Amino acid sequence: MFSHIIGHKNITSFLEKSLKNGEISHAYLFYGPARLGKKTVASHFAEAVLGQPILNHPDVYEVRRERKEKEEKLTKNISIEQVREFQQKLSLTSFLNSYKIGIIEEAETLSTEAANSLLKTLEEPTPKTVIILLSTSVSALPATIVSRCQTLKFLPVAKEKIYDRLVELGASRDEARDLAGISWGKPGLAFDFWQTKKEGGDSAVAEYEELAQNILDLMRAETMSERMKIFDEVLGKDSGTEDMFGSVNKILALWTSVLRDAIMLGAGCPELVANTKFSEEIKRISGKFDAEKFPRLYRDIRQAGKYFRENLNPRLVLENLMLSF
Repeated sequence: MFSHIIGHKNITSFLEKSLKNGEISHAYLFYGPARLGKKTVASHFAEAVLGQPILNHPDVYEVRRERKEKEEKLTKNISIEQVREFQQKLSLTSFLNSYKIGIIEEAETLSTEAANSLLKTLEEPTPKTVIILLSTSVSALPATIVSRCQTLKFLPVAKEKIYDRLVELGASRDEARDLAGISWGKPGLAFDFWQTKKEGGDSAVAEYEELAQNILDLMRAETMSERMKIFDEVLGKDSGTEDMFGSVNKILALWTSVLRDAIMLGAGCPELVANTKFSEEIKRISGKFDAEKFPRLYRDIRQAGKYFRENLNPRLVLENLMLSF
C-alpha cells in the first residue's frame, strides 16, 4: 500500500492498521512543511480506502487555491464558495457505492468564512466520507477544526533514505548526495531536482543555488537598505510565477537551512551541512556573529513565517526581521 513512500513509517503503519481494523476516521489533518510527502501519503491512503486508483475517480473531490483569471498568481485563500461546492459534492450519493474522499490542500489558506463553513461538515460527518486536510502548520488552523481531525505530524525524512531512493532512480552517488543534502529532508523537492537534471537541465538546482547566494549576500550586507534591496530583488524575480506567500516562505525556509549549516560548521560538524557547495562562504559569514546569534536568528525567522501566515503586512514582517541583525 505504502511501499513507494519514503520515510514516515510511523504514519503509514498507523494508517494501515486503521484500515485493517476498520477504524477509519471521518477527518484527518496531515501537517508539516511543504514537500515532505503529505499529498502522496494522502493519495495512497485514499486509494487504499477506495480499493482503486483515485485519478479521475468520481468519488474523490479536491480543493486547492485557484489561479486568478488572466494572471499567473494564485488566490490568497481558499474561498467559502469553493468549500460550499466541496460540501455539496460530498453530500451526494457515492457514484460507485463506496467511500467519498475529500482532500483539501494548503488548508491553512482557508478563509475565515470557508473554515467556519467546513467546521459544520466536520461536526456532522456523513457516513462513509473521509476528509483529509493538508497543512504546513497545525497552529495556522482554527483549534475547532484541528480538534475534529485525527492529526498526523509529518517530519523531514532522513537524508540517507532520500539518497538511497535517488540512487535507485539512476542518480550517481555524488548527485544523490548533493541533491539529498539540499532537499532539507523533503523527498518531493529532491525528486524535482533530480527530474529536471535527468531531463537535461539544472534549472531547479540553479534556481535553488541562486536563491542560496542571495541569502548569503543578505547575511553579508552591512546596512538595512542593502538587505531590503536584496529581498526586493528576490521577490521581484518571483513575481508572475507564484504568489508572495509562496515566495517569502521559500526564502525563509532556505534561510533557516543556511543558518542551520552555520551552526553545524560552528559546532565542528561539517558532515551535517546541507548546502555543501557554499560551505566555505557560510563558514566565513558565520565568523561575523557570536555563537548565540544564529539560534536567535533562527527563532526570529520562524516567528516571521508565523506572522506571515497570520496575514500581517509582509513588508513590516520582513523589515522587522532585518532588524534582528
